[in-house]
Amino acid sequence: MERHRADAGAGSGRGDLVNRLALLIGSDYDGLQGPKHDLVAMKEVLRARGFAVRECPPAKATRAGILAAYEKIIADAGPGDSVVIYYSGHGGSAQPPETGPYRPADLQYILPVDYGESTAGDFRGIASAELSVLQSRLTAVTRDVTVILDCCHAGLMSRDGSLRLRTMRERAPHAWLRDRLDRLRLPMDLVPSESNENAVRIVACAPGQRAFEGPDDQGVCRGVLTNELTRALTEVGEVPVTWAALLDLIRYRMTGRMLEQRPEAEGPADRVLFTTERQELLNSLPVTPLHPPERVRLDGGALLRVQPDDEFVVMPPGRTLEDRADRVGTLTIDQVTAMSVAGTVVFEPGRSAVPTGARAFRTKVTAPQIVVRVPSGDPRSERALEALRRTALARPAEHGKEASAEIRFDDSGGIVLCDHIGPLHPPYPSDAQGFADLARAVLIHARATQLRCLAGDPSAPLGTEVTVEWGLVVDGARQPPPVAGSPLTPNQRIFVTVHNQGDVPVYVSMLDIGLSGRAALLMRGTPSGRLLLPRRAYTYGYNDARRELAGAGLSWPKQLDPVYARTETILVVLTSEPQSLVALEQPEIVRTRSQGSGTRLRDMIDQIAVGGSREVEPDLSTSVRYEIHAIDFDMTPSE
Repeated sequence: MERHRADAGAGSGRGDLVNRLALLIGSDYDGLQGPKHDLVAMKEVLRARGFAVRECPPAKATRAGILAAYEKIIADAGPGDSVVIYYSGHGGSAQPPETGPYRPADLQYILPVDYGESTAGDFRGIASAELSVLQSRLTAVTRDVTVILDCCHAGLMSRDGSLRLRTMRERAPHAWLRDRLDRLRLPMDLVPSESNENAVRIVACAPGQRAFEGPDDQGVCRGVLTNELTRALTEVGEVPVTWAALLDLIRYRMTGRMLEQRPEAEGPADRVLFTTERQELLNSLPVTPLHPPERVRLDGGALLRVQPDDEFVVMPPGRTLEDRADRVGTLTIDQVTAMSVAGTVVFEPGRSAVPTGARAFRTKVTAPQIVVRVPSGDPRSERALEALRRTALARPAEHGKEASAEIRFDDSGGIVLCDHIGPLHPPYPSDAQGFADLARAVLIHARATQLRCLAGDPSAPLGTEVTVEWGLVVDGARQPPPVAGSPLTPNQRIFVTVHNQGDVPVYVSMLDIGLSGRAALLMRGTPSGRLLLPRRAYTYGYNDARRELAGAGLSWPKQLDPVYARTETILVVLTSEPQSLVALEQPEIVRTRSQGSGTRLRDMIDQIAVGGSREVEPDLSTSVRYEIHAIDFDMTPSE
């Protein structure tokens, strides 16, 4: 068995040696010219990173050949291995015969080289559900999986004569694909409703968008995503950047050629490249360079109430404020829109550009801070006050004034942050790490408080009628939400339905603000929002592959005090253009050392690049319309 061992190195999340395996699949069905060149380029960059590369080239990329190659990778992979699955070729989709707002989603598939031999009883495409099952089986072996799909699933025409669309204009009959899936009897419990939490998926475009192939700078025909991906991977080298940061760079470069193709990093995109390490992004925001190079943008900043005159320290990827010698510069905010903010960086000596994956850490805040009471007369009080000062989003309560939270010292030497309900985490020890954990808990609580206050901007209304409803799922059926004051429990399941009743499409995102302050995107498969067409509905909790309403499960963090009910909030964010909310995610307060230490939205696609100048600076004042709907419900750990 061919296996390469690569030193995990910086940013790997593992101190030992790891196996790296890659399967590269290329299908040139219907005369595509790019796949054979894509495989050459991907093989070069992956081998440079220590991957043992296996190929399934066009000559072998039949349905049976692709499935056999995938099965071999699953059989040969071991726990902890880093595995890459790459596909270059055509994609397609089959529309169901049903009509109406609750019509099932299109069935998507890739096209092997023998796709043209398909018949009613022998469909030769490979359905997305089949690929999802294979992916789930692979992630059951190793959690370090990256899937890259340079194809699309939209039957639209290209408007650039030098580029060719990577989708079939003629859709396969839905009945053929449905028949194939029914006869396969796939284990549908392995098909997630949204996305596989253990696999990063790099997709050339969102469903309904277009992916292209065309000549690169040397005149060689290649997939546009693959061309930019291999270029970016080569440039960043061993710098520990995340997939989210790398895709920001790729999107920026692709906007100059086509606005129709927006690649995305789905799933755990905050992972460092080809590892399971996830960067601690809690106290920072991603930095997007503009033009001139000292101008930058912070996506998501306005939603976290960043204001003019707020100050940040810009750090390279993988560095924190404590790494003073590595600082890039100091950023002062001077422009605020609905979701992003912008400002000017004063560079440190020897610095002249912002690197890919840089993060901005807030050091001065002008927005309202939460007020935290600190007990006086205790030797630990001064260290607790210092922990508050480190967050920038909290300040100590004045004597006799109200506070939204308080710090308590227990007789055993522990320190605890409490809100108006009770403790937010187990006691931390009164040592340096304990006070660092306390500062982190205060920051998470402050950001959760801000997020729960988000609302739409009346000056930028969505401009179309959208309704949001939610309720319980009981035996696969919709039930109304509980009456006011009746808490939910972890054994219950919920659904959220968004119905676009207007005449223009919208993008739907959902952010869950958990009981302990955790903020997490619920729709990781569409990090910039799910496209919802006019007169259509989307239900979070419905599994298209299984064709059933399973609902979304609830949970109670085990470290939270079970005596008191707490409130969970789901924010439904509706926008007129794709908008990533990844910057708003944050972990739970309850994570301890035992578990691991405005006015308008922009209308340009997120951009990021390594240094250099830009020809055009985005107009941050251009309008993107939006609405925010909040769903609040109380929970208790048991009935």
